[in-house]
Amino acid sequence: MAAVENDSNFVWERAFVYNMARLRKMRGMSQNELANRLTAKGLPFYQATVQRVENGERSVRLDEACVIAELFEVSLDAMMTNFEGPMETASYSVDRVRRFAGSLVDAGQEDFGEFLNEFEILSITFDEMLTASGHKATSELSWLAAWLIKCGWVIESWIDVERYANGLTVKSGDWHEAHVTMVEAWTELQWLQDESVEMWQVLPEKERPWFLADLDPIELQRWIIGRSSGEHSEAP
Repeated sequence: MAAVENDSNFVWERAFVYNMARLRKMRGMSQNELANRLTAKGLPFYQATVQRVENGERSVRLDEACVIAELFEVSLDAMMTNFEGPMETASYSVDRVRRFAGSLVDAGQEDFGEFLNEFEILSITFDEMLTASGHKATSELSWLAAWLIKCGWVIESWIDVERYANGLTVKSGDWHEAHVTMVEAWTELQWLQDESVEMWQVLPEKERPWFLADLDPIELQRWIIGRSSGEHSEAP
């Protein structure tokens, strides 16, 4: 970045310096504290450096601008945009929403990978129990099927969350390819909530998977514990 001048060509740099000072004050940071935080990020700044930048007496290099924007958790675009009045607040909030949406997707994908691993284990266990029972419905199978249905609802919800969250970021359009496996995994098990499947008809209505899946987790756990202990425990 070149030194701040009055020429209109440098309006973006004036905006950066203005937003740097504005965000520092909004966070309740002194110039010295900002300098210390930037130094901790590998950018050797001093209080005098911050003061000179805010006074327009020192230019800001591109690498420095990136670190400063990262510290304030805003994009370079937002740092170089200068709105006035309510639009200033709105622009800052929009930028933050977009950044947090991106973080939500990144963090969610990592945790969701672990979720899908456990979902796969549940699916394999269900298939093994189903084969062992000769494809005959049991309370245990119905209980496990109910949990698989609940997991399927989470998968469907997460697909929507990720799609719409990506719509706020530059990642829009990438979500589908990343989770084809997740969609296929749930698609293969959607028959569990099909009320016309003959296998489940031998069970009382309140013991069928789709009914149990509507119970909250504590009720569902109590139900299977009651069945396993020999107690007659109908679903609420």
